[in-house]
Amino acid sequence: MSIQQRLTDDLTKALKQGDKFTLLVLRLMIAEIKNERIKLQKELGDEEVLRLLQRQVKMRQQSIVEFTKGKRLDLAEKEQKEIEIIKKYLPEALTSAELTKIVEQVISDTGFNSIKQMGQVMSLVMKKAQGKADGSTVSEIVKSHLVK
Repeated sequence: MSIQQRLTDDLTKALKQGDKFTLLVLRLMIAEIKNERIKLQKELGDEEVLRLLQRQVKMRQQSIVEFTKGKRLDLAEKEQKEIEIIKKYLPEALTSAELTKIVEQVISDTGFNSIKQMGQVMSLVMKKAQGKADGSTVSEIVKSHLVK
């Protein structure tokens, strides 16, 4: 079952159960998918939907930081609840050890060892991680493995 279909099915369940918060979040995600489909003028595959959902999580994480700085913990908590709902549709994230293993494999396979080649290493690692890793986490691991 596609991610879009799961979102639609869960939207129906939330509507029947009267779960207004989940309903709101799922409607927002479905609207974002529709907007992206209109923008790209094509149907979105699961990979594209995953990237869109990851962007939504990242936006909310940034909002949490800002709300916390502004001492609006109620809004930060709301954003965190939204993240939890969205993450149900994302693949399980790789552990730090699994990411380190992928980084080491990419570096040994390509022979890249300079910090100047970080972009190339990042690109390859992110492809291998297939949406299961956060870019900032990968960046930290890659930096620690490349010579300056």
